[in-house]
Amino acid sequence: MAKAADKLIEAGAKKVYAIVTHGIFSGPAIDRINKSTLEIVAVTNSMPQRHHQQNTEKLRIIDVSGILAETIRRTHNGESVREFLNDNNYRKIHIFLGFLSLFECVLTTTQA
Repeated sequence: MAKAADKLIEAGAKKVYAIVTHGIFSGPAIDRINKSTLEIVAVTNSMPQRHHQQNTEKLRIIDVSGILAETIRRTHNGESVREFLNDNNYRKIHIFLGFLSLFECVLTTTQA
């Protein structure tokens, strides 16, 4: 990820952001992020991240606990997950996740 960010900067990108799901960040990963040209690494909290966040200012945590909990509850009870995800209360989540995907594509391809 850090090397990819460097390549994007070399190719003319002004800033590079990474969006990660299930970030493990093992070994020297946080040190590499700190030394990298990455501006921000946004990561879901589907894996514990607080200890990583204490070691870098570049990490932003996206809380998905409510979505996962409700999905598990509905699956366990035989209820519709699709209905939950289409519920108006969660449209903002879809918009946000869609924005992140678009944001990632735009930022990684934008030239200076």
